[in-house]
Amino acid sequence: MRESTYDRLVNEGGGGYNPYRAKREHAEWQAAQERAKQHTQTPQGKIDALQRRLERECGSVAREWGNMEEIDALQNDLHSQIKQIEDGINAEFLAVWTPEETHKRRVEWNARVKNGEFSNGNRVDFRAMAAQEKRQGWALDTLKKAVKLNRS
Repeated sequence: MRESTYDRLVNEGGGGYNPYRAKREHAEWQAAQERAKQHTQTPQGKIDALQRRLERECGSVAREWGNMEEIDALQNDLHSQIKQIEDGINAEFLAVWTPEETHKRRVEWNARVKNGEFSNGNRVDFRAMAAQEKRQGWALDTLKKAVKLNRS
């Protein structure tokens, strides 16, 4: 029996308890919990957790009620942990996006722009841009990040 059939027959059109809906919602909740657990193991998940600690333990409420020196020390420690993780992420990124590779991809992208591949009259054709990004396997934002990191 399906959710809608159960609602029609037992719940007089809906609004009551439905074991089929409850089972589906429970499965969705479990999947969301698993995704959240997996995210905490990623570098970005670790950064997110440290950011939440910063907000909770070093925010205005903590400063109003706590010891300022201890809070400043904790804040500096959390910022240094975040910086270490971000440096690791950037190092992995730069292993793929070397200065030579970045320059090559930038020249290719700029040639496409100059040829009008992404224009529709006087407007930018975002669909064409998205299709090209999907074909090449990287996005303009990734290229911008590589240019910024390789210049510094």
